[in-house]
Amino acid sequence: MLPVQLRLMQILEKTKDNDRISRQCDLLIVTMVLLNITAVILESFSAMYEVYSAWFHGFEIFSIAFFSIEYLLRLWANGARYPDSPSRGLRKYAFSFYGLVDLLAILPFYLQLLMPGLDLRILRVLRLFRLLKLSHYSSAIEDLMQAIYDERRAFGAVGYILAIVIIFTSALMYYAEGDAQPDKLSSIPAAMYWSVISLTTVGYGDVSPVTPIGKVISMLTAFMGVATVALFTGIMASSFNKQLVRRKVIYEQELRKAFADGVISKDEEALLEALKTRFDLTDELAASLRDSIKSETDRTTTTPD
Repeated sequence: MLPVQLRLMQILEKTKDNDRISRQCDLLIVTMVLLNITAVILESFSAMYEVYSAWFHGFEIFSIAFFSIEYLLRLWANGARYPDSPSRGLRKYAFSFYGLVDLLAILPFYLQLLMPGLDLRILRVLRLFRLLKLSHYSSAIEDLMQAIYDERRAFGAVGYILAIVIIFTSALMYYAEGDAQPDKLSSIPAAMYWSVISLTTVGYGDVSPVTPIGKVISMLTAFMGVATVALFTGIMASSFNKQLVRRKVIYEQELRKAFADGVISKDEEALLEALKTRFDLTDELAASLRDSIKSETDRTTTTPD
């Protein structure tokens, strides 16, 4: 049974080693996700939904069956990760990011069956979680979460500064404009809405200062907002750059090991290809690193002692 589980897991996971069946499975799942998102969007047109409601409902039932079977197969297949304890692999997948995303893809339908009184609009919005299933085939969200985790201390520091700025500017605006605009700035918490909108430079215009001191506070808030948002952006950009450099270093190290004996074996080639896919390295970058390290190795081996 274990070989079957392993093979199924290989098919359901992102394609590696040019596995044709796995590639076709990836294409099928991605297509189903995109069709589901398209259906949710089209359902928002009332006239279209009234005419094709039966088609939409039928496609939803088919999609639920498809994604439910996929989820159960992934649960079962992940038991092969730990041959001595299959339940451990099942639990690890079920509570992983990808497992929770796969569950959210089908959960709204079963919630509707169990609790018929739920607002259908909320359930339709929850169906958009199926878009996250594409994370199986792209590391974008995983990269984002890793970047935030790696720079959690820096984000915490900037978040602390931002909280202070929001409270401070809200209090100032409340005392400066509270009497002039009691309907919009009736309290410091009410003024926090204005503060957040101003700090993020969105500026809806539904709450704006009318007194001279209020306008001065607004200008200062706008300047502080630009600086704070720039800090968040800079930290995120720096973290992503560090991840790219780290991946290149790991790939280079494996390349050097592979070229150490002058010949790249099939296992080494498979490992390098897996790393390239996992790290989302472009073919051009991988080829450039390979040529550079190969040339460096050739020069080292041909240089006389």
